[in-house]
Amino acid sequence: MESMNPLGESGRMNPLGESGPSRRRGPVGKQRQEVWSVVGMGKLGKEEAPVPWPAPESLLLRLRAAGLSRSDLRQRDAQVGAGPGEASVLGIEVAGEVVAVGEGVTDWDEGDQVIALVPSNGLSLFLLAPAKHCLPLPSPAYAWPQAAALPLGLAAAWAALFDVSKLSGGSHL
Repeated sequence: MESMNPLGESGRMNPLGESGPSRRRGPVGKQRQEVWSVVGMGKLGKEEAPVPWPAPESLLLRLRAAGLSRSDLRQRDAQVGAGPGEASVLGIEVAGEVVAVGEGVTDWDEGDQVIALVPSNGLSLFLLAPAKHCLPLPSPAYAWPQAAALPLGLAAAWAALFDVSKLSGGSHL
């Protein structure tokens, strides 16, 4: 399979041809990408998939790095399957750049650098992320791989501290 590079000469996302992306334009259509997915028990392989376009309240990200979590390993080893409506493409922790935003998204713009916890497809060059599951890249001091390792740990810590322990102002650990 020949790899498609939907980036223009400038290195910016250009899935729609010479006119470039628009904040509210879509769908991407015939652009294709290679993704890593589960192709058999304990086996990964490359498959071809379409470059998605953001649905309402979501972002299209260009992957810069992805974390590897226990759920990815369990899915790879066929201990758990992809959920209903989810692809067999692994990856739930990602760091990347916003290349397009869906309807209703007001907090993010093209070029923003984010970390995100996504339901699947994190090992795709271009992937969708719910806008509410994205956070700004913590600091320029974080390299992309370090940033990609943060989302699941941050979500677990937040849930433990605020949802389970009910930590609030003036509380101590």
